[in-house]
Amino acid sequence: MKLRMCCPVCGATGKEKKVFMRDFSLSAEIVPFLRYDVCECSQCGMVYAGNMEESMPLLEYYKKISHYENDSFVMSETNRQLYKREVEFVSKYIPKTAKVLDIGCAFGGLLKEMKEQGFCSLTGLEPSKKNCQYAKASFGITAHYGGIGNIPVEVQKQKFDLIILSVVFEHILPIKQVIQECSNLLGENGMIYIIVPDMEQFHQHDDLYQEFSAEHINYFDISSLQTLFSQFGMDLIASHQDFQPIFGIAGCCYTLWRRNATVSDTMRVYKRKHNGLYEYIKHCKILEERIKKRMETFDLSHGIYIWGAGTQTAILFQLGIITQEQVLGVIDSNKNFQGRTAYGHEIQSPEVLREYPEATILISSQYAQEEIAKVITEQMHLSNPMIKVFP
Repeated sequence: MKLRMCCPVCGATGKEKKVFMRDFSLSAEIVPFLRYDVCECSQCGMVYAGNMEESMPLLEYYKKISHYENDSFVMSETNRQLYKREVEFVSKYIPKTAKVLDIGCAFGGLLKEMKEQGFCSLTGLEPSKKNCQYAKASFGITAHYGGIGNIPVEVQKQKFDLIILSVVFEHILPIKQVIQECSNLLGENGMIYIIVPDMEQFHQHDDLYQEFSAEHINYFDISSLQTLFSQFGMDLIASHQDFQPIFGIAGCCYTLWRRNATVSDTMRVYKRKHNGLYEYIKHCKILEERIKKRMETFDLSHGIYIWGAGTQTAILFQLGIITQEQVLGVIDSNKNFQGRTAYGHEIQSPEVLREYPEATILISSQYAQEEIAKVITEQMHLSNPMIKVFP
């Protein structure tokens, strides 16, 4: 079944320019989509994943397979610093007494930071029961089980001064439905706070097409956000570009939206050309060629164990940098992946490598490459030969 045969913002059909294609079909059990085209709408300028072939419903994916539950993600210093910057921004415009709802709150990290900085009326909404339990047990924050299209009654009955979608909006298929449901939950003069990866910054980070991930299916800049929110009578009150990369890829764009804002409150935005998008693709192509040349220097004839089952590995297969015939097994520390099949093998715990002390380990992660290498040598004390894919 194909999804998104038209632009999710303006609804135009046949107006898209296809700029790239992502293929995740070899990892179908651990991703929500088999493949999609990265499309640019020539009518409104929105850049989005279109012509999508679904592997599993998004809600099922986030309930069962999401990597946003593991301890390394929860305790990440990258996350902590991002939350501090987000709260610093929003505190300039929202009083500490505001009634706040964080949709897709994950384990409650942002709400925890808001609580520590004096916000006193905080609620989360989250499709992972584990995360809801974690937020309550660890931070004393109530996170209701649910999401857009499945908002529990106890949340629907309330009106909020601020609704937060923090690094969530880039993951969502029905983006108009999200804004409408958020709008229904807003009180008088209520605002929507959006934090998304900033497409204008994509080209500043030399990664291997990782902005086009298995989960990120909307690619925003301020101009495309304004095109979207203006359809709901909402105006841009404030914005900020955060140039600190998240997990090595692009920094974020923070925007704050309010219905019927006064003219003096609003910010004017002009439609931009997506030069950064095409510059990013050019940079990715250069890195692709460097990696292909690098991999030619390694002997893979005896096979490899891949450490990392995610979208980074998917692009290595898509580009023909590695093949299924070369793979002896697939390793990942994410317990939600373990036991599922990807790239022709059951995904196993890193502990299985102790049984194969001579096997070559290919580390398939650009930004955790050195960290994984340290786990192999310093924590697991393995002497296996290692291949670091990235220069």
